[in-house]
Amino acid sequence: MEREVKKLKRSIFKISTLIEESFQKALIALKRKDSVLAGEVQLRDREVDRYEVLAEEEGFTILALHQPVATDLRYLIGLLKINHDLEKIGDLAKDIASCVIAMAEFPAMNSVIELDTMSEKVNWMVKSSLDALAHLDTNLAHQVCEMDNAVDLIDHQNHQKITQSCKQMSENIEVFFELFTV
Repeated sequence: MEREVKKLKRSIFKISTLIEESFQKALIALKRKDSVLAGEVQLRDREVDRYEVLAEEEGFTILALHQPVATDLRYLIGLLKINHDLEKIGDLAKDIASCVIAMAEFPAMNSVIELDTMSEKVNWMVKSSLDALAHLDTNLAHQVCEMDNAVDLIDHQNHQKITQSCKQMSENIEVFFELFTV
């Protein structure tokens, strides 16, 4: 069972690498209004989805064949939940890419929101949560949870900025709706 769990962890770390690349490309595409790069992110999402399904199947196989209990069961379920959450992050990167494509015809409006600090914090959270998993570091896991509050604050501030911009420049309302999604 240990060998199979290690294989599952490797699969999840592979997914996390793909997610990190997709997320970074989506943000670069947004900053540059690069529809081609955004298209690459959308295509990458299919690969992420395939890996997510494979990892889930690996996890269910371990459950069926080894019937883990107690700590092993909680750990395996945690891995499966993380696998699902990583796939959702990939979906969010794809959604950002879709917004880039939809905003391609509009003037550059990205500067309305604060993305750099927010994306740095989110990147740190994803990497640190995986490090916490790899090393079973509960202190680091708690730090990730605390960082979520800072990201939520930036998100709230961005929403306020977008709302204010909608009032001032209502002719660009479509682009502001896309920025809400981002």
